[in-house]
Amino acid sequence: MNATLQLRFGLLITTCILLISCASSKHRQVSEVVNGMEKGEVLELLGSPQRTSRSNDRDHWLYVFYIDNQKSGAEVIFEQGKVLQIRRSDTDKSLMDDLMNSTSMDSYQQKVLERRKSAEKLKDLE
Repeated sequence: MNATLQLRFGLLITTCILLISCASSKHRQVSEVVNGMEKGEVLELLGSPQRTSRSNDRDHWLYVFYIDNQKSGAEVIFEQGKVLQIRRSDTDKSLMDDLMNSTSMDSYQQKVLERRKSAEKLKDLE
């Protein structure tokens, strides 16, 4: 192999390793978000969210990342500028699919509301 080809191959491998470590570190960083954190602290830790919305005087920040080709993510909910709740979507892939397939935050929120209503109806039947 000539030197240019070796250099390109090395850069490709390095880039792949960095991308994989970025995704897994983002996954680990989500676990460092705790209730009461300020928005600025969350931004420093996780970076900019993929989507944001506001409802009922609460801000919702959605993060999506991939680990081993598996879609994962988290929703960080703020009230008065501080973390109120963190919802990890590892356990509910269908909500992540809804997020990725929604054309707007409004349509995603509508899907979430529909799922919650369905879950409540099932609970009432038990």
